[in-house]
Amino acid sequence: MKRMFWLIPVLLVSVGFFSCSMDAGDDDNPFVGTWESTATAGVSITMNKDLTWEFHQSTSGDTQGDTRGTYTYNGKKATAIATELYMAGTWMSTAGQPENVITSTSEIQNDGKLQVITFEGTFMYTKKN
Repeated sequence: MKRMFWLIPVLLVSVGFFSCSMDAGDDDNPFVGTWESTATAGVSITMNKDLTWEFHQSTSGDTQGDTRGTYTYNGKKATAIATELYMAGTWMSTAGQPENVITSTSEIQNDGKLQVITFEGTFMYTKKN
């Protein structure tokens, strides 16, 4: 399926999925911010303080294949679950999709980059200042 890219952001956002109880008001969340792909211009993940995330495949405004969901984190590791995918002009639920397809894990590396592991592979992101 050509538009499986939407899963990459979901998995990337899964940065360290060792389930934990995090307060949405926690200012120590190291994942909050926008992370840009080190390999593909325009690809980014925005991780919000309220433990939601969004994956964007382009900066052109084309939202086809964008993904969003929720995440949990523990230290420098996170786990993300994609809950919606933008296809055919509307946000569609990922309900019923295999868990390994909608779940990703991430870890902030010692060099500050975010490593995201999905069913499609491993991807690196740099936090935008």
